[in-house]
Amino acid sequence: MPNSGEHKRRRMLKLWEASKNCHWCGTPMVLVFRPPGSNQATSCLFLNNEATIDHLHSRYDGYHAHKPGEEVTVLACRQCNNVRNKTQQELIPVEELRRMAGRCPKALEAK
Repeated sequence: MPNSGEHKRRRMLKLWEASKNCHWCGTPMVLVFRPPGSNQATSCLFLNNEATIDHLHSRYDGYHAHKPGEEVTVLACRQCNNVRNKTQQELIPVEELRRMAGRCPKALEAK
């Protein structure tokens, strides 16, 4: 059974075969696979046109129902993925983001 890294790699390759351009802006992308065990969060080099897996429906918009076989992810350039995520987060109060992440103090949940 493939691990989560291998599953993500296979998913990315499948999406890459469908389109090599960003779903949101149409920019041609580059496919980058980091070595297993590398921490992407601390990597110094990220390309704006690096392919990332993005969800069609944000976890913030409340849409979780989809039909079997319906695509829920697309390839997006890193820039679109980051801008889209930041924009969505800015629309939601910080208390709600914390509650959704499960890190909200009990006092904030009561409000």
